[in-house]
Amino acid sequence: MPYLWLKSHKDYSNQPLRTEGFRVLLEIYKTFDEKATVKTIKQKLMNMRTNYNKELAKVNASQQTGAGTDKMSEPCRITPESIEDEEGSNSSDEDIPSQPIGSIASTSRGHSVEKKKKHFYKNKKELLNLLK
Repeated sequence: MPYLWLKSHKDYSNQPLRTEGFRVLLEIYKTFDEKATVKTIKQKLMNMRTNYNKELAKVNASQQTGAGTDKMSEPCRITPESIEDEEGSNSSDEDIPSQPIGSIASTSRGHSVEKKKKHFYKNKKELLNLLK
């Protein structure tokens, strides 16, 4: 469903297709947030696009400054594009480096970042298959 976020996609301006795509994404996302709406999904996509562009600007700025490769900025956010790139690289959950849960700071709800990361990677391929 890159036509939902990729402006250069040929179906980006196809409103009926985009509406159906948002509906499908909403059904999937409701497993995480029962109160989600299409507006929520659109906001999430806009946030991902904004974060992607910010990270891209950081990388481009670090390349233009002439900094050595050890000082170059690297993207730190997960984006639809990075997920698609990773999908092609037959990576599995075993390839994900992990740290002991006790060594990672907990969030305000008491859930560890590591647990959320593992949950994301566990469901990543399943979600991508549903989106295509």
